[in-house]
Amino acid sequence: MSEEFSIEKFKTDQMVLMKTLAQIEKDFDFIGIEIKFKAQDTLSLEGIAEKLRPEIAALMQKNYQGFLNLLYRIDLNETRLKREIANNKDTAVEQIICELIIKRELQKVVIRSYFSR
Repeated sequence: MSEEFSIEKFKTDQMVLMKTLAQIEKDFDFIGIEIKFKAQDTLSLEGIAEKLRPEIAALMQKNYQGFLNLLYRIDLNETRLKREIANNKDTAVEQIICELIIKRELQKVVIRSYFSR
């Protein structure tokens, strides 16, 4: 499998998005941060990002060790994170991290669903 696993076709699947929200809540809860999404947040990845972005920015500023623990818990690849930040200098760092977290959580949900069949 030389190409990266594609999650594109799952980005609008409401069931997958709801499971992704649950996974995000679980991972944030693991480091002691309660984050709850409302039903309207599940409509799109953009809605999830809007809710998540300020949480990530606050975590980076107030609890950097917790932020690092979250990245480790989510299994966000440090090399990819650095590459994305370097390649997107016009985008806020918390926005890049937010998008990477959502993509990774979505990927985990899709892979788990695929292998549970």
